[in-house]
Amino acid sequence: MGEDIQRSMMFFPYSGLFANMSNFIFNYTNRSEKLFPKDILEEKAKAIRESKHFSRKAFFMAKERYFSSVDDDTIQGWLQDENINIQESPTTSFTEREKQDFYTSWEKNKETFLGQIIVRKVRPGGTIDANKK
Repeated sequence: MGEDIQRSMMFFPYSGLFANMSNFIFNYTNRSEKLFPKDILEEKAKAIRESKHFSRKAFFMAKERYFSSVDDDTIQGWLQDENINIQESPTTSFTEREKQDFYTSWEKNKETFLGQIIVRKVRPGGTIDANKK
């Protein structure tokens, strides 16, 4: 009792090795098919990536995050050059059936899914021996 878990931990720097391992594991699981047999989120993301229509909210969020220093005329020129249309409503959404299917599948498979996840605590920076003072 009273054990200081932080003192018994080792921290490792995040590096390309971890990224490579993540990619290996992702590909080993058949690009997530073993963990997520039918990935509706991937289908929605693909539809968004391949679309030339985006919601006004998504546009302004992207503009603020990635292009806040670019003037509006330049951005409008890019939109016209790429034939991108900004509209009021979201371009992709989940149907009620898709939502219900997800929740049903989650309840059925969550223990199996959570049992396959191994959490390793890491942080950026050098390796630190938590036991050294």
